[in-house]
Amino acid sequence: MNRRTLILGALVLTMPFVGCQSADQLLDVTSPTTVSDETFWTQENDAILSLNAAYSATPGWFDVIGLDGLTDNGGVNRQFDNRYVYSDGTFDPQSAYGRGLWNGFFAGVARTNILLGNIDRIPAGKIDPTKKARYVAEAKFLRGTLYLELVGLFGPVPMPLTPMTDAEARALSNATTTQLYDQIIKDLDEAAAVLPASYTGNDVGRATKWAAIAFKARAALYAGRYQVAADAAKQVMDANVYSLHPNYGQLFTYAGENSKEIIFAHNYAKSTQASGQNNNIFGEYGPPTNSATGHVVPIRSLVDAYLMKDGLPITTSPLYNAKAWTPADTLSYTSNRDPRLAFTILYPGASWDGNTFDSRPRGISSRSEAIDLGNENVSVTGFNIRKYIDLTDKGDRGNGGIDLILMRYADVLLMYAEAKFALGQNDALALAAFNQVRTRVGMPTVATLTQNDIRNERRVELAFEGLRLFDIRRWKIAEQVMPVPAACGIDYVNAANATVRACQPASARQFPARSYLWPLPQAELDLNPNLKQNTGF
Repeated sequence: MNRRTLILGALVLTMPFVGCQSADQLLDVTSPTTVSDETFWTQENDAILSLNAAYSATPGWFDVIGLDGLTDNGGVNRQFDNRYVYSDGTFDPQSAYGRGLWNGFFAGVARTNILLGNIDRIPAGKIDPTKKARYVAEAKFLRGTLYLELVGLFGPVPMPLTPMTDAEARALSNATTTQLYDQIIKDLDEAAAVLPASYTGNDVGRATKWAAIAFKARAALYAGRYQVAADAAKQVMDANVYSLHPNYGQLFTYAGENSKEIIFAHNYAKSTQASGQNNNIFGEYGPPTNSATGHVVPIRSLVDAYLMKDGLPITTSPLYNAKAWTPADTLSYTSNRDPRLAFTILYPGASWDGNTFDSRPRGISSRSEAIDLGNENVSVTGFNIRKYIDLTDKGDRGNGGIDLILMRYADVLLMYAEAKFALGQNDALALAAFNQVRTRVGMPTVATLTQNDIRNERRVELAFEGLRLFDIRRWKIAEQVMPVPAACGIDYVNAANATVRACQPASARQFPARSYLWPLPQAELDLNPNLKQNTGF
């Protein structure tokens, strides 16, 4: 097969064991490690290899962090980056980034279907029956979570549930979003009924019963099935297995990898392991201070969303100081804020790697992080991502091993609070779940829940964890929060002693109505006339 972007190839591939970590690269559907179907499925290890290949297709570091650059949380720093068109609304069915995500997730779906369709071929004496049942459950968990990504991004996609021939793949049509959510929840329910509550040894990190139930809560919330979401989240809460990590900032470092807050993560290891098991989080998203590239950066809209320490927004709190930071000042607009701001974002005046971060424009600041519109690897907003940027990796930026959290307990608490609020059940349990998240970082509790509280809390708690795009689309607020004339960032005092806000030239951000669903890749429609394109494309 040729390198090409199509579900057809992904659905009929035999057994590739190398996953695509960076979704801006086209999926090679013929891995050099492919083996013959006739010689496979003879022993338990074949099922393990098949399953591990499917795990590699879960959302990875490049996309989870980078997706926030397509929202009101962040911006893509380089206009020629293939993600940029998704923030200015000019993407189309040919656009490479969405096509890459489609390929990667559907390749994972294909791998789960191959396992589910072939595991019974392994002779009874060659596989432990209890483990066999677990492998099937893990595959269903993975298929459910992969379809959750696909329906969230593209809406009514095809829904193959078995290995397919070329002819069968060409006959597929779009499933409805209702059918997709039904199947996702079914897969996760069936997985939860079999998966263990925990693992030991080398199996630690695989999907658990609680991971399946937590993702069921997310799927139900996205589908607007609020009672199902609330019940699933409550199951995880009542299990008393997970708790909030005491140090929010540490959670996203190597020191936080064994936290009781983490329910499911995409696991990475430095390159002493097999090639492709490491990540480039530091190199791609770190600050230029450490010769990283910061290709996705926070924007002012997110910074302004962090409340003051008194629990009030910057528009009403007496603690807010609108002054731009200078080295002579002790207070600025980033002072006295929710501590999550400092743990998530690098800003002028922050302490970083033994120095004071000073991203004011070049000529005012002499630091390497200074805004310089002639350097594509320096943040155009003056803000850089701090979450997941562990200085342990600064000397080997492309060889990171930090695990990427895909589900954590704070999200479960917030999903529970949101689902209960949507049901009109604004009760003490929902309030307590919500306030746990705020109390963890020393923020004041609230006496009652409001929609604004719930939405803003998700935004600041989960920034750069890949969820904001799904949230603003399911809340139908993207058309209000996304369009701005330019992506802006820090305030600074210029040579004329005037306060100026740094804004990226020619960076108007748009969100046309069609952007609520991304288009199916044109290559898919060219190969399969039964598929229908999303509205507006």
